[in-house]
Amino acid sequence: MSEAAGKLTSAPPLAGVAALSAFADFAVTRLAVRLAAAGESPADHQLLVRLATVGELLRNLAALAGLIALLTMVLDFLRPERPLPLAQRLGVAGFAGVFLPTVLLATVLPVARTTPQVVVFALAAANLMVALLGLTAFRHWAPRPLRIGLIALAFTSIAAVSAGILQLLAPVLGWAFPISQAFRRAGEVTWLVSLGALALMAVPTQLRPSRRALAIGLGAAAGAVPLGLALALRPQDAGTAYEDVLYGATHLELLLGRTPTLYLTLLAFALAGAFSGLFSPSAGRRALALGVVSVAAGGYAPSTPSTLLMMVVGAGLITRAYLSTAHAAAPSLLELQRELDEAG
Repeated sequence: MSEAAGKLTSAPPLAGVAALSAFADFAVTRLAVRLAAAGESPADHQLLVRLATVGELLRNLAALAGLIALLTMVLDFLRPERPLPLAQRLGVAGFAGVFLPTVLLATVLPVARTTPQVVVFALAAANLMVALLGLTAFRHWAPRPLRIGLIALAFTSIAAVSAGILQLLAPVLGWAFPISQAFRRAGEVTWLVSLGALALMAVPTQLRPSRRALAIGLGAAAGAVPLGLALALRPQDAGTAYEDVLYGATHLELLLGRTPTLYLTLLAFALAGAFSGLFSPSAGRRALALGVVSVAAGGYAPSTPSTLLMMVVGAGLITRAYLSTAHAAAPSLLELQRELDEAG
């Protein structure tokens, strides 16, 4: 591992605050409040209002912390000694120049001032930034789960952009809609594959068995919070409202009608691995874990400035963890696993 890559191991300032605040907003606002509102009674109204206010505070905290963390990462990627080609660094800087001001304006301005054009610009810039960061996996070798996860995340962003463009063309070109749906479904699968592979890599395997079991147990408890809320607050006679809330929280819909909680179950397993990685003594694994939490909190194919920000912050953290173990040629997998454990 080169010295330049090694310095990328630690997460940037406020990345942890951004990831954990976004996860809390995901669990409180996008799941608990909306599920409770689906079966709301007058006695619950004041409590829901207070929870919604807490969720808004968490969302703004995640946005501000995420902006600082992302700006720090972008500036760090631009340094000449970083193992990224000039074209890739310039591409990331260019899209960041569009995306960061857009998210900042969306954060400080009232919701009514966030126009559709702003969201479209932010969506395109964010997904193209993630795709550019994913190119790192084609230039450097790292442990297989890490490489698969980063490539799958990049494909997910490409699929999301392609699906969006084709959907805009669908009213004019009838054949565009089914192709856009195919891209969207493929993106759902690769998003879940990405989270699973990266979470597997984040598990602190270097800990002693007893401590590793404790870390995984605590991680599983934290990761199961969204699933527990979804099961506990499921309305009895809400019709499709339950599925609508779950879709709004995750944007996953391929099997939503048949098994509504399947995606949250898969998400719980991925989050269990990610949260367990936060107890790792390796700074590289902790940064990777925060990246997985950020991407999961953003959801698949995010469409709001705040969730797009968490997707990009997560991709940046994952790329930093990738580069901290990257090699120009394919070395021994055991050697790379050992370097990730010893990094930081």
